[in-house]
Amino acid sequence: MKRKFLLILALAFTSIVLAQNYTGSIVFSEGIMKESNDSLHFSINIEVENAAVISSEGMRFIPTLSDAEHFLEMPDVMFQGKNKNKSWKRSKSLMNKKQRANFNWPTEVIKVTKKGRTLYSYVFKAPYELWMDNAKMTIYQELISYQDKRGIISYAFDDKVQIASREPYSIQPSVQFIKPTAETKVRKYQGQAYLDFQIGQSVILPNFRRNPEELQKIRSAFNEVIQNKEVQIKGLFIEGYASPDGSYKGNNRLARDRALALKNYIIEHFNLNLTSDQIKVAWTAEDWLGLRSQVEERAMTREQEVIQLIDNVSDIEQRKAQLKNLAGGSIYRMLVQQVFPSLRRVEYQIDYAVRDFSTDEAKDFMHTNSDLMSHLELYNVAQTYEVGSAEYNEIMLELIPNLFTNDPVAHVNAAAVMILRGEWVTAKRYLERYRNDSIVWNNLGLVYLLEGDFSMARSLLEQAMDKGVVEAEHNLKELEKKISDSKKR
Repeated sequence: MKRKFLLILALAFTSIVLAQNYTGSIVFSEGIMKESNDSLHFSINIEVENAAVISSEGMRFIPTLSDAEHFLEMPDVMFQGKNKNKSWKRSKSLMNKKQRANFNWPTEVIKVTKKGRTLYSYVFKAPYELWMDNAKMTIYQELISYQDKRGIISYAFDDKVQIASREPYSIQPSVQFIKPTAETKVRKYQGQAYLDFQIGQSVILPNFRRNPEELQKIRSAFNEVIQNKEVQIKGLFIEGYASPDGSYKGNNRLARDRALALKNYIIEHFNLNLTSDQIKVAWTAEDWLGLRSQVEERAMTREQEVIQLIDNVSDIEQRKAQLKNLAGGSIYRMLVQQVFPSLRRVEYQIDYAVRDFSTDEAKDFMHTNSDLMSHLELYNVAQTYEVGSAEYNEIMLELIPNLFTNDPVAHVNAAAVMILRGEWVTAKRYLERYRNDSIVWNNLGLVYLLEGDFSMARSLLEQAMDKGVVEAEHNLKELEKKISDSKKR
C-alpha cells in the first residue's frame, strides 16, 4: 500500500503533523532552533502514534541544517515497530565485529509502543558557525519497510536560526601607568621690581617714590623662601632692564646700575649664605622684546607698523628715529607715557632646593605646598588610594598634570585614568601631543581600539609590544576578540 504524507504547518516550526491516509500520525511540536552562547541549539518533540509505524517497518528521522555551501547532518533517530525491532536486534547479534564497525547504525532507536503514543524529545547542540545565520532546517524521513526497502521524504522548514541578541564584545582594557623617576627638586621663584632712582644715582632709597611698595614685595618673596624649613636657597639671578628712550649708552648704564643696586640691597638685608659664584647679575640696555610683547597685547593703533620696525630695522638709532616719526610722533608719545615705564625694571630669580618627603609627609603637604612635591612623591601618594577614587583622580588628573605640564609621563598616566573612566576623546588629546614617544603607544593604541579604528590600534600596540610593554600584548588579544566579534554581528 502506498502511503501519502501531508505536511501541515500550524505556526511555523511550532507544530508539524505528518498524517497518513489511515489512523495514526507523527507530530513534531515545540521546535526550537536558536543560537545562544556561541552554540547552536536544536530541539523538537516527536510524538508517534502506534499506527503510524506498523510492526514490520521502521521510520528514521535525520535533521539537517544547510545553506548554499555548508551542510550539517545531526544525529538520527529511528522509530521501529514490534517485528522490525526484533529483526534489528537479531541482525545486530549475528554480526561480527567488523560488520558492526562498518554498519550505519542509527544514533537512537525507539520502539513504538503497542498502544497509544510514543513521545521522544530530540535535543542537539553544536558549536555555532557564521554560515548558520542564514541556514535552513530540513528533516529527512526515511521509511524502512519489510526486507529493508527504503524511501526518503524531506521536509524543509522556512524558519532560520534564531540569532541570540547579544551585546557587542566589551573590551577589557589594560592601560599602562609609568612610575616617574626620582628627581633632585630644584625650584625657582621669579619676581619683578620697579624701583625708582634719583637722577644720576644708583643707590636704592627705601622711601623714594614707589620704592616702599616695591621693596616690600621683594622682602615678602625672600622671607617666604628663607623661612621655609623645607627648602635651601642655592642661587640668585638678577637682571636689569631699561626702556628704549634716551641714548643706548645711558640706557646700558641704567640697566646695569639697577641690577647691581638690587644685588647689593639683597646681600645687605638677607643672609642667603651664597658665594659670589652663586649670585649672577645681567642687564639689557633696551628692552625691545618687552616693548614688542606689550604692543601686541595692547592691540594699539598701527600696531603692525611698530612691530615691523622692531623686527626689520636692525640699526637701533634708525629704529628709534622712524618710531618717533610714526604718525607724526603720536605713537611714540603714547609709548613714552604708557609703555616705557613698565620696561624699566629689575627681575630676580631665587633658585632653591627642596628636601625629599616621605609618602605620609607628602600626603600632608600636597594641598598646602604642592609646588614642593616631586612628581614621584605625588604619584606615590596616589597609589595609597583606590584607583578611581576621588582622591586618586584628584592627584592623577589635576595636581600632577597642572604641576608638571611638560612631563609626558604625567600626561600618559592622566590619559590612563581617563581611559578607565571612558573619557577617550580627552585621553586621545593628551596622548597625541607625544605621538612619536614610545611611552604613549600602548594607551594611544588602546584609545583607537576602543574607538573602533582597528588598523591604527594594531600598528601602535604592536610597536608598544616590541618595546616590551606587557599591557600591549593583552590589548592585542582584546583587539582580535573584538574583530572576531564584529564579524559575527
